[in-house]
Amino acid sequence: MAEMPGTMNASEAATISRAKISRKSPEFRRVTLAMFAAGFATFALMYCVQPLLPVFSKQFGVSAAGASFALSFTTATLAVALLVASALSEALGRKRVMVVSVLGAALLTIVSAAIPGWTAYLAIRAAIGLVMSGVPAVAMGYLAEEMDSDAIGLAMGLFIGGSGFGGMSGRLVTSVLTDAFGWRIALAALGGPPPGPPGGRSGGSRQSSGGGRGRRGTPSPPWASRCSRRCRAAPGRPRSGRW
Repeated sequence: MAEMPGTMNASEAATISRAKISRKSPEFRRVTLAMFAAGFATFALMYCVQPLLPVFSKQFGVSAAGASFALSFTTATLAVALLVASALSEALGRKRVMVVSVLGAALLTIVSAAIPGWTAYLAIRAAIGLVMSGVPAVAMGYLAEEMDSDAIGLAMGLFIGGSGFGGMSGRLVTSVLTDAFGWRIALAALGGPPPGPPGGRSGGSRQSSGGGRGRRGTPSPPWASRCSRRCRAAPGRPRSGRW
């Protein structure tokens, strides 16, 4: 009976070791895609204001140094909050902290697009840095905990690549949208939800009971599916023949 705790701990360790995500498993693609997207979104939302600094200087009547606070406040609060977010993830879970971090930063970016005053806008940007700290503080630890030894290097590389690509894309997309629609619409669009979930089930998998779906999403008549099956069964048969 005295050896039971040691035996249970060994079996638990073996179970945890077997539960690691290998490079060839289907879970590896899903996790790395999610981590790439998290890094992309975090740094896109962080650096999206960098090309807007001249616009802020003209819009709010502040100097060039004062306009740079829109980015400086975010990076400063992010650096301070990294330690807190890392400790918080131990209590709440790494995945939950990262999800709340990305969604919270996106929501605050949308709110910042409607802020009329410069002081309030800087406060929102500081809050964005606090909220988004959950991703860079937790991501590496999450991957080290979930990935097998043959997959951890690639997974971390994809996360870092997504972060760098997000920082570049955030600047570029904001500049283009600002020239076309204005900086407020640009920030609201950058913080808004994507057009649809990548790889989701809602989309092309649904079909009507009478066959397929037409070009514009309207149900196809029942005879269309029968014709389609016969064409596949007899590919050499002329199309104008009688069915």
